[in-house]
Amino acid sequence: MNPPIVLQFEAVSVASPIEGSPSVNGIDWQVREGECWVIGGLQGSGKSAVVEAAAGLRSTPSGCVKLFGIDPAALTGAEAQRLRRRVGLVFEGSGRLFGSLSVLDNLTLPLRYHEDLSPGEAVERIVPLLEAFDLQPVAELLPRQLGYGLSKRVALARALVLRPEILLADDPLGGLDAAQARTLRRLLIQLNRGHPWLGDRPVTLVLTAEELRPFLNLAGHFALVENRRWTPIGTRDELLECRTAGVMELLADHSEHPSA
Repeated sequence: MNPPIVLQFEAVSVASPIEGSPSVNGIDWQVREGECWVIGGLQGSGKSAVVEAAAGLRSTPSGCVKLFGIDPAALTGAEAQRLRRRVGLVFEGSGRLFGSLSVLDNLTLPLRYHEDLSPGEAVERIVPLLEAFDLQPVAELLPRQLGYGLSKRVALARALVLRPEILLADDPLGGLDAAQARTLRRLLIQLNRGHPWLGDRPVTLVLTAEELRPFLNLAGHFALVENRRWTPIGTRDELLECRTAGVMELLADHSEHPSA
């Protein structure tokens, strides 16, 4: 029996806030529990818009986006919020951390807001997460005091605070050097296989990337966003066999990001 579908786009067009026209058209897409998808596309292609639509942060002029078989738009505010809490999101770049809050406060904020925990209770709850991501040494620092790679690791940790079942990460390896990319990739692999912070439960991953080669040993499914069009590519083997110009460009060999 196939795993259940946890994310579904049905004939979706994703809005572009800049042009007032669709950013990506005609998305029919199913993500099953435990899968890892990578959406490839050049900068400005619209791949980030797809992830934001999945998270409920980008409007969809047509079609329907479902989470765990449910259309969030059909729910009340509280019910929709509970549904969306099952999805974590890592923003592109340094993750949009709150600049006036320490790393510790950035991580405890979701617990204090959603679960009404005291500061002390929230800190106690996330100690294992700090340890798992090796963030104890920077817990009291502000985001501006962190390097780029550390900022991305903190952003990833923050997206996991509420223990989501789906993790959306927009260009998680973008801008990282080889060592930083290996660290983040190892964390993503562990999350997809089952991380102690999540009780060893595998998390479903949906990632975007401008380079696909670093994800060949991580993802099982690939898609392409190009010229406002959504194109499912398929498995790793199907990706490597694809000879379209768009895929070949995203598969260009970049030695700073080895695939293994």
